[in-house]
Amino acid sequence: MRWLFFHFINLILKAWHINVMVLLLMMNTGFFSKIIAQPVLSNDTFSSIDIQAHIHNAERAFEAALYTPATPAPGQSGGETWQMNPSGAPVWNTNGNMYGDTHSFLFTYTKATGTSVWNVDFNRDGDYADPEETVTNSAPTLVGKGLTYINVWGQGSASGYTASLFDLVVNGVPFGDYSSSSESPFSVLFEETSGLFNDISVSGNFSFSGNGDQNRPRIRVRLGTPNDAPECSITNPSSGAQYSVADTIHIDAIADDTDGYVALVEFYANNIKIGEDSISPYQYAWDGVTSGAYLLTVKAVDLLGATMVSSPVDIVVLSNVAPTCVISNPVDGFIYYDPDTIVIEVIAEDPNDSVSVVTFFVDAIYIGEDLQIPFQNTSLVNPPMGIYTFSASSTDSFGATTFSLPVNITVRCIREDLDFNGIVNTNDYLMLLSAFGVICTGCNEDFSGDGAVNTIDFLRLLTKMGYSCN
Repeated sequence: MRWLFFHFINLILKAWHINVMVLLLMMNTGFFSKIIAQPVLSNDTFSSIDIQAHIHNAERAFEAALYTPATPAPGQSGGETWQMNPSGAPVWNTNGNMYGDTHSFLFTYTKATGTSVWNVDFNRDGDYADPEETVTNSAPTLVGKGLTYINVWGQGSASGYTASLFDLVVNGVPFGDYSSSSESPFSVLFEETSGLFNDISVSGNFSFSGNGDQNRPRIRVRLGTPNDAPECSITNPSSGAQYSVADTIHIDAIADDTDGYVALVEFYANNIKIGEDSISPYQYAWDGVTSGAYLLTVKAVDLLGATMVSSPVDIVVLSNVAPTCVISNPVDGFIYYDPDTIVIEVIAEDPNDSVSVVTFFVDAIYIGEDLQIPFQNTSLVNPPMGIYTFSASSTDSFGATTFSLPVNITVRCIREDLDFNGIVNTNDYLMLLSAFGVICTGCNEDFSGDGAVNTIDFLRLLTKMGYSCN
């Protein structure tokens, strides 16, 4: 009943990402503490056998064998290659062995290489150092595959003969003793609480009864139902992409599973999980990212718990500095006289990326934009007389925007101070008339009658002479 208690507690704590079996392993030291796949007893039907390790007492001999999808079974052509202690050597009485003696065994499977190792301590010296005590097989068809089930099976083979298993330990978790003293076998099946077994270890002690005839009590460790890991990759961003701390980083991924379905795609930055998505297209929007360099990866998980991590994508997040923006032409206070086109020029620079657009305004009204250096606007054509306020903004590739200081300019129809002495007076008026070929003595310069010679007078004079000025 102990395993039922652990299984019940494990199901409760799993919602908190706590696994009772993990806690048990953390208390252990040595080899088994490194194994993290957690076994629980299963009521499932075990049908697919892909790796099988045997121990049995053949006639006057004690044998063991290992076979996988890459090797034939013992007794088939080539099968003897994977058989330890071939029949006849050593026999039961070699090294003092007797029926009923206790021997230890250790079976391991490594997902990364598809390698199975089968160890039996035939001579009971406490190790597996003798050549006849170990056989290893690396199956190409199993490389990178986890397995769904572990089965430990034993049979006395005939009434009165016993196959006994003591101190069974699966991936560091003890599961007790089992025995068969008849043709009815014992069989215990294990599955992993969160998906697949990747690296596996099964160990214990066993003894066989016998009488030297053809009766063969036996014990087997069997693994079944391998699973291909899914595939995944990041499609956006690309390596080398730069972002600002103000940006939302959109991460897109694709994932596929050749022998099943993708259950989940997890998103990681510098090996720290930042999000997940269970529905294709797999996406995550990463906000509030601090400045620095990041390696982005995604991990695809299939329905059986097999996983695959994508190749990394490197990005940089910058503490963004806003661009500069200065109107270089015209200068503040400049006066235009009946211009055809006013050219507005802006100098915009960004210290840590690039300026993507400069936007132009006249009296706070949008008049256009420019995407390339030199940043210019020529949309103000034949402007009427008046005072205008120019402004501009520059926006960098991260979206930071800076506005220029305003520049005020004046547009006039004509220059009234023709002699450049700083005042508009009769002399300027006469110079204007002279420009039109008119000589005037005692002319009334103050057309408006306001006591001063000014722009209004000049405009009225031009109108009288048939010249229009907006």
